[in-house]
Formats: sequence, C-alpha cells, structure tokens
Amino acid sequence: MSQPPPPSPATDAAAAEGAGVRRAAHTRREQRRLLLFAAVMVGFGAVCWLGYPYVTPLTKQWLGRRHLPELRQHLKDENWQQAGALLQEARRWAPDDAEVLHASLEFNSLAGGDPRTTLSLIRQLQERGAATTEDLVLMGQMHARLGEIAKAREIYDQLPTAARQQQHGLELHADLLQAAGQMTEANQARREALSTADDAASLQKLAAMDLGSSDPGRRTAMRERLWESARAGSSPTALMAMDLLAHGRELTVPQLDELLRLVEAAAPAKATTRYETVRLGVMSAHLRLYPHLRSDLVDEEIMRWKNRPPVQTAPLLNWLAAEQEYARILRMLPAQTAARYTDLLPAYVDALRGTGQWQALKTLLTTGGIDPAFPPQKIRLWQAEMQSHLHAGPAQARQTLLRIYEEAGRGDDLAATLQAGTLAEKLNQWDLAEKCYDAIATKHASARQAMLGKIYQMADHQHDGPGMLQACTRLRVLQPESRPLLTQQLYLQFLLGIELELAQQQLQNDLLQASTPRTDHLHLLQALAAYRRGEPPQVWRFLTDVDKPEDLSPGLRSVYAALLKSAGGDAGKAFRLVERISPVLLLPEEKLFLMRAR
Repeated sequence: MSQPPPPSPATDAAAAEGAGVRRAAHTRREQRRLLLFAAVMVGFGAVCWLGYPYVTPLTKQWLGRRHLPELRQHLKDENWQQAGALLQEARRWAPDDAEVLHASLEFNSLAGGDPRTTLSLIRQLQERGAATTEDLVLMGQMHARLGEIAKAREIYDQLPTAARQQQHGLELHADLLQAAGQMTEANQARREALSTADDAASLQKLAAMDLGSSDPGRRTAMRERLWESARAGSSPTALMAMDLLAHGRELTVPQLDELLRLVEAAAPAKATTRYETVRLGVMSAHLRLYPHLRSDLVDEEIMRWKNRPPVQTAPLLNWLAAEQEYARILRMLPAQTAARYTDLLPAYVDALRGTGQWQALKTLLTTGGIDPAFPPQKIRLWQAEMQSHLHAGPAQARQTLLRIYEEAGRGDDLAATLQAGTLAEKLNQWDLAEKCYDAIATKHASARQAMLGKIYQMADHQHDGPGMLQACTRLRVLQPESRPLLTQQLYLQFLLGIELELAQQQLQNDLLQASTPRTDHLHLLQALAAYRRGEPPQVWRFLTDVDKPEDLSPGLRSVYAALLKSAGGDAGKAFRLVERISPVLLLPEEKLFLMRAR
C-alpha cells in the first residue's frame, strides 16, 4: 500500500494562514457578541433604573393584595388568628396601599379592636384620598364611642343627606342621641338603622334588641324572621340565625329536629371554625332537650372528630369546656399537646380548673413548655387564680393581679384590665376590682356605663352606701334623663344624710313633675325627705299614700316601718312588716331604721 506524499513547505504556510484567518474571524464574532451583551445589560440597567420608582410599588402592591381574598374569607369564618397572620403579611409588603388599609380597618372593626386604631387607619386613608363616606361615618362612631361627642357631631353635620339616611348614618345618629341621654329616641333610631340592613352582623344586633324586648309580639316576629334566614341556606346570615335559634329557651323538640337537619345541610365542603361553632351550638340545644341521652351524644360527637389533627380540634374542646365535660378533655388532650398548640390551651386549663387540679395547673404554667407566643397576661391571670387556691392568704394572687393592671397601662388595655378586674372581684379583692373597673370607665367611654354599673353592684354587694351613691351619681351623668337612677340617687342621699338641700331641690324640680307616676317608692321618698327636714305631719301625710308597703324591698320596708312608728302609726303593723327581715340584707343605715321599727 503506497504512502501519501509529505506536505510541502508551501502547503504548510497556506494552512497556517487559513487557520489565522479563521481565528481572527472568530475573535471578531466574540467581540461583537460581548459588545452586544454589554449593550443589552446597560440597556436593562437603564430600564431598571428608570422604571424602579414605578415597577417596585406595583410589585409590592400586588404582593400585598394577593393575600386579601383569603384574609376576607377568614374574617367571614371568624378565624381571627389566620386572618391576623395574613393581614400582617399584606401590610409587610404594602403598608400604605388603600385596599390593604381597608382590609386592616375591616379586621379591626370585626374583631372588636381599639377605636383609636380605627381612627388612625381612617386618617391614613384620608391622607391618600381613599376614605369613603362609610369610613367617615365610622370615624364619627369611634369618636362617639370614645366620648368625643363634639367631633362626632361635627362629622355627622358634614354628611350628605343620603348618607344620614343609610344604615351607618342612622347608627351614628343613634350614638349621638344616646350620648345626649335620649335613650328612647336612640333605641328607635338604632332599630331603624338595623332594619334597613340584611347582613348577618346587623341582623344579630337587631335580634339582640328584639329577643330581649318585653313585647311578646316583637320577640315572636324576630324568631319567625330568624327561621326564614336559617332555611335560606348556608350563608353567614343563615348560620347566625341557626346559632341564635339554638340558644333560645323557647326551642321545642320539633324545631330542634329541623334545626339539626338545617345545620347538617349547610355543611361546607371544607369545615370552617364558624360552621363548627354553630353546629356545636345546635348540639348544646340537643343536650338540653334530651338530657337522658347526654353521655351518648357527647361520645358520638367526640368520635366524629377522632381522625382530625389536634390543631383542628379547638372548636370541639371549647364546646366540651362550655358543657363542663372536663374529664373528657383531660382524657383526650395531653398536657404537652395543649402547651404546643396554644389554641387548645384555654380549654385544657379550663378542665384543670374545673376539676380543681391546681397543682397540675401550676406545673403546666411554670414548667409545661407553653409556646412563648401565648399572651403572657393570660398566663398571669391563670397564675393569680392558681395562687389563690394553693396559698393560704391572698397576697400572691393580689400581687400578680396588680402586675397585670400595671402592664395593661392602668386601663389602657381594656381586655386585660377587665379580665384582671373580673378575677379580682371573683377573689373578693373588691378594692382592686373597683380600681380596674374605674380605670376602664375613665379611659374607655364606650365601656363607661357598663363599668360604673359593675362598680355599683359591687358596692351594693358590700353594703357600701356611699360607694353606691357615688356610682349612681356618675351613672346619672351618662343618663341624665333616667328617672330610676335619679330616684335611687335621691333615696341614697336622704338615707345617708348627704347634700340634703341639693337632694330636696332635685326632688321638687326634677322628679316631682306631673308626668312622673306616683309610686309607693316615690311616696316613701317624699316621706323620708320630710323626715330629714323634721316635719312629722308631712311624714305621716306621705306615708298614708303608700298602698302596699309589704311589696317594698327589705330596705325600703325597714325605712317605711320606722317612719310609721316614729310618726305615731300602728306599731304592731310596723313590727309585722319587718319581723322577718334579716339585717344581713340591709345597708348599715337601713339597719338603724330596722332597729327603730322593732
């Protein structure tokens, strides 16, 4: 086989020249590519630099708003924890976006948040020109709730006529009437406002007014309306109606059977906390009407939840706690699981408290490994109750409650202060309870009337006449047109001998009017006033107007009997009126009259 001839020098030179040309062409192509890539990158950088102020807010807005549909669904289902987490995420990306601010406003309103937070959110919306008329009306309502009536009135006066005739405008008008002490007109305006709406929250408020009314026709009409709503399907309004009907004491066995069918038919594809709460409320009615089946029904309900993970069982455990099925909770739920899933912790603690396992509660609160995210003030409340049972004296529990009171800003945190006051009252720490309630009444106008009412009840429980008078006087500032409050205030003043001249003027000028019904209580009040003036003939005159002294309360009856005896009346009758009255029921000043009557 022949070999190819060796390459000549000329051939090598040509090959080398060709290779050099190819390398040069390749190098030029690479340079062109690099230049093109550099130009593209410079252009992209320029676009990013020029478009950053416009693109970034839109991106952040999208990242924030994408959580809102799920958030509103959680609000509808009353899943506050999940809604709060989504709202926090939305505000992290778009804290100034109008839609995110409106979602924050909706969350704060539905969850019963602080009115000041609501006002702050509306002001942010105003700064962005995104506040609606409804937002302004809500701002007026928050000012009214805080006792800032002048600001609320200013907002109401600026509303268009159409807005005043809509639900929220009517509710604001009702708030202003109530602040002025015109309770009858305020209730009428509030009923008118709620009657114009068909949402679940408005119907629930209207139902609370009508079902608690003394008018049987109004109660019957409201129950019929609730049944219509309950039969309408699985909407929030239908579920709310089922819940109210289940808690009504007028529920009959046939109605319960229908309610059970309705609540089962309304079951969503994926169970929600709201639905399960309503369904369990209907189950409570089932237990109430079939007490002989209670154990079997509770066991069946527990079996229904058997395959669910612990984190989803909070509605069941809360229901068992409300039904005082504490032993079942402790069998179902280990302490470690309760400490880990804090949604379950309150029901577990209720079970320990309900069964008197205070040492176990102490162990749980001190070394149980409770999730640090759980509110520390709630843990301290449990500690205070536990300390009151494990220690001989009240010192430690009182110290813990005082700490809660201070950490709550001496009334700034309404919920924490109220819980501390309620527990202090339960533990007979009356002065501390009054301090908590008084702080709330001072700093939260919306709760002032309720807190003063609690202060009055505590003073009454302790037979503290001056404390009752002080609370009654403060309540009259909120309800200046209230005749029962004025009558009680004047009775306490005449009984205690405090500011008698002023009391006499109020009796004549404010209470004794032609429109005021002349009741036995009022005639006795006039007799007591005459007694304080030292006018025995007038005492006898007013006493003769009392038709049924035996129907008076023990304290009033004691005063009547003593005045009757001192005015020269039938001593035997006076003794018979008071012979069975226990001094334990009376104020110290009423006891003096009781002794004189005997």
